Amino acid sequence: MAPALAPGTPPTSPRPTGPVKAKASFKLAQARARAKRLQRFEDESNLKLATNELKSLSVGEGTRNLSVFASHHEIGEVSLGLAQYFGAIYSLASLMLVLFLLIGSYHLHDFRTNVGLGNQYLVVTKLLVGDGVSPCATESWCKKSDENFAAERISIITNSLGARCAYNRTSSFYNCPTVCTHYTTEWEVYATSDGVVSSATPNELCKRHLPCGMSTLSEGEKSLCCVETLNDGTYWYDAEYWNKSDTGGGWGAGGSLDWIENRKGKETPEAVYGVQVLTTLLILVWTLWFHKRQLVVAEEVNAENVTTGDYAVAVRGLGEHEWRREDLATHMAHYGEIVTVCYTKSIGRLLAAETKLHVATTKLDEIKAYRGKVAALSPLPARRKKHTMTHAYHAVAVALFNLSTTGGFGTEKHLATLEVRVKKFQEKCDLETKQKIKNVGDAFVVFNFECHKTRLFEDYRRGWYERTLQWAFPKLKIGAPRFKGKILTMEPPPEPSDVRWGNYGIWRWKRVTKDCATALGMLAAVLVGVVLQGVFTTIKNDLRIDTYDRQLYARATGTTPTLDPEDAALVQTYTIFSSLVIVAVNVFLTTTAELLSTWQKFSTQSEFEASLMLKLCVVHVINSIAVPASFSRCPNANAAEIDTLISGGEGVSAISQNGKCLWYAPGGLVESAFYLQLFNAVLPNVIAYVDVVGRLKRKYLAKYARTQRAMDAACDPPQFILAAKYAHIMKTIAMALIYGPILPVSYVLAVFALCVTYVTDKILALKRCQKPVRQQNQATERVVVFMNVMTLVQVFFAQVYFYDLRYPQYLIACVMIWVVYMLLPLNKWLGITRDSTTEDGGTAGVSFWTHMGKAAGGKGFRPKKKQHGVTHRDEDDFAAQEKTKRFHSKLLNVPESELNADRLDIYVPPMPVGAGDKTRAMIMDGYKLPHTVTPGIPSLLRGQKKSTGGRENVAPPRSNQRDDQSQVTSPTSVASKVKRFLGLGNGLNKVTPGSTPRSSVSSPSSPKPNGNTELRDTTNRARAPTAQSPKLPKPKVQSPKLQSPKVQSPKTSGNPPARKK
Repeated sequence: MAPALAPGTPPTSPRPTGPVKAKASFKLAQARARAKRLQRFEDESNLKLATNELKSLSVGEGTRNLSVFASHHEIGEVSLGLAQYFGAIYSLASLMLVLFLLIGSYHLHDFRTNVGLGNQYLVVTKLLVGDGVSPCATESWCKKSDENFAAERISIITNSLGARCAYNRTSSFYNCPTVCTHYTTEWEVYATSDGVVSSATPNELCKRHLPCGMSTLSEGEKSLCCVETLNDGTYWYDAEYWNKSDTGGGWGAGGSLDWIENRKGKETPEAVYGVQVLTTLLILVWTLWFHKRQLVVAEEVNAENVTTGDYAVAVRGLGEHEWRREDLATHMAHYGEIVTVCYTKSIGRLLAAETKLHVATTKLDEIKAYRGKVAALSPLPARRKKHTMTHAYHAVAVALFNLSTTGGFGTEKHLATLEVRVKKFQEKCDLETKQKIKNVGDAFVVFNFECHKTRLFEDYRRGWYERTLQWAFPKLKIGAPRFKGKILTMEPPPEPSDVRWGNYGIWRWKRVTKDCATALGMLAAVLVGVVLQGVFTTIKNDLRIDTYDRQLYARATGTTPTLDPEDAALVQTYTIFSSLVIVAVNVFLTTTAELLSTWQKFSTQSEFEASLMLKLCVVHVINSIAVPASFSRCPNANAAEIDTLISGGEGVSAISQNGKCLWYAPGGLVESAFYLQLFNAVLPNVIAYVDVVGRLKRKYLAKYARTQRAMDAACDPPQFILAAKYAHIMKTIAMALIYGPILPVSYVLAVFALCVTYVTDKILALKRCQKPVRQQNQATERVVVFMNVMTLVQVFFAQVYFYDLRYPQYLIACVMIWVVYMLLPLNKWLGITRDSTTEDGGTAGVSFWTHMGKAAGGKGFRPKKKQHGVTHRDEDDFAAQEKTKRFHSKLLNVPESELNADRLDIYVPPMPVGAGDKTRAMIMDGYKLPHTVTPGIPSLLRGQKKSTGGRENVAPPRSNQRDDQSQVTSPTSVASKVKRFLGLGNGLNKVTPGSTPRSSVSSPSSPKPNGNTELRDTTNRARAPTAQSPKLPKPKVQSPKLQSPKVQSPKTSGNPPARKK
């Protein structure tokens, strides 16, 4: 253990006070960055995958990145989270394809074969005689615009529900056939010499009677306006009102009656609305299948990969305490051998201060080195003229690097600011190191054998009645064994890389407060986005309607359009800006969600990303779908009766609002939805793949670093945040489900978007980004919840919002199906459950101690790493790395020569390279791997089940070796590569579980594994005997091949014995 230091000792290693020379190695920085990505290890015979927790048994010359053709199974051996993510994309694309083939294709065929769009409207003037309507009338055809309408018939609107022009309340009068009627008693205006009302000059009639819904009419024009209604063949027009015998240009000659009657029977068939029931069933059935498939894949991957979590258990309910590690180890030893116990501590502020100090020190050293180089070059003569451009190029590159890495240009003022900041963080570290470190209630207990951990979970799994009595009457000794009077809860543990050590110690009331504040913060952010979108969408819609009216007015009156180029540019600007507002609000909401999720201080990365995923999915669906659809103008008042049209007044004003719906108008909701989905499929993936700023920094600007730490930071690969990736594909699915009933090509766009995302993210995750931490399987649960909710949301949007509740029986049927689906225990009936506490972890009876290289036949073989010829040129960085290496050597109780051996991770907080000695001493004291395991105690605890303890159960298990029977040959055909790329193959050179180091069978070059834990002193100094250790009966050996490890007593296990100097 590292000796304790006196108070006031600086928590960081000494830094150089003078200028630092440029001595960073770009090749070394790239090698360190490459080590943070997903990699595979190679040897002469097999290709084996490596994980952060467990790498291959014997490694060949070096490592390489995974191929983009790697199957989901291969990726799962390295990162289960990535495999589940790519599997989710594949499954969702399959769902969208099925929905298009079964639902969307029918909709698309019906819409395209019944196109009723038109660019003309009919102006009709009818004569009122007494209390009725005279059959005398005159009419004229009028055009709505001068645009080529043939292009409109093959546009996006042709493939939508609005192509029929069959529903008066949602059809757009800007591109649908309409009849505009005006009633008058002044028949003399239209009288001819024979006394019959006949057609006036067409242009004059169009100019005289403009649609009442236009916003640009004067008072005189409003008094003569005509009321426009959709020609859907179902309105009150009938043959008895028309003068069929008119041959003077009236109805008989113009064929207007036939034109109106031909629209009868063109309404949308009921089946178009009824197939929504099938859509609901398909989504719910797919959700069950997807949930089952993801859990099965997770179980298979877990069974074939050994991690620390297979041996560990998370203990909750300890409360704030000062117990020793061996106290809890002795308690847990009644279930089997214990390797180590790690308490969670109140070290959040200390770790944060150390991290900030490390970052600030790195920046300060970099600027000092830059200032030193500037001072060294200043006495040199001016450069020759031919090198002026080269000098300017390098000067700009250095300035950009300093700005992006250190936050300034390296001036004297910037240097002084960094020195003040470093001093401030040093004082903060000194203050935090003086604070008392407390154990804050949780612990991670690592067993030596997986079966012992399973028996612990079995013992603490009690019935609900027993748990209720235990919590209701805590003084009664009811339920599972207690530890020093504390009621404990055993939970599946996160992996060591998944733990956020600095976020422990937040009590329940404070966490509830943070959750409530976060919900209010996200609500406020969403409301801000809604207001911004509402304002710009309203302005855009008003400008668009004004544009339509001006074009119609100019065409009807034969005048020049009043829309000058400046107004047209303004309309286009608002249209573009409103789309940019959606993108900007999405970025704002994403940043807000990330900040609030970080502020909530989740104890694991899995919880953080699950919460972030939920926030992003909700806000993106609201901002990208619900808000644009809600603010898209569609006043759908009921059509007025004939008496209202004759009498005028408010009835005319009400019906004049019909046809102003912008859903199916040019540039309206449907076209915006199409382009939004298209941009969503291409733009984010292109931006992520190109990554101009990041690649510029990593590939070019990083070469201008003067210190190794700054160069390493500049070369670090970008993070692959699964929560943001899931939110993106969930937004794609939500847009397809909501817009699919009115725009069937949305399903095709979703398939295209998922394919592009799959290829892009696979390249980024396997070739460019950092490896995600091994997380718990929470993303699948979030996807299932999201799809269950979206099933009901898409029913509401389709039946109520877009279909205007024309057939309520289908809405009731869909809701009833969803309610029955949610109430029935289908997951239990279909076996869609996963209990990670009882499933096989794939350890095959091999001990944790063996995998740590502490026994023969286990891990700990030094890999043969390829020599790249990289040498350290930064002495400070080399010294810090050597100091960290010595620290980890003591932490693991292994010689420095064996530090690079492959072994499982242990539970230990992350420590910056430049962490102070006090911080190192605290971590060493609380998380150092003991020299020996704590032996199993045969006696039973009070309340312990007999089946979980006793001499037979705490002894090492029998060996369960499996033979390596087959090797899968690498696929070479094109079809096999395509199959693997889509995640359907089992892997390239897939090694069976029986031949991997994750099982009890080792490679031919290594000895057979057994249960021996050969305990040896890892230093050159001999250990002093522990005279006070009581003798315990040795556990009975069940297998001649698996011997009980050498152990020390429970009272002294966990602390290293005294050593002679």
